[in-house]
Amino acid sequence: MDEVTMTPEMTPQGDSMPPETIQVVSEEDAAKAVEGLED
Repeated sequence: MDEVTMTPEMTPQGDSMPPETIQVVSEEDAAKAVEGLED
C-alpha cells in the first residue's frame, strides 16, 4: 500500500485525484474554492 501512496503519479486512480485532473480542477475548482474561502 505504501508504494501506491508513494507513487500517486503512477497510480491511474490516484490516492485522491490524478495529476491531470488536478491541473484542470485546480484552475476551475481552485478559483471557485478561493472565492468561497474569501467569502
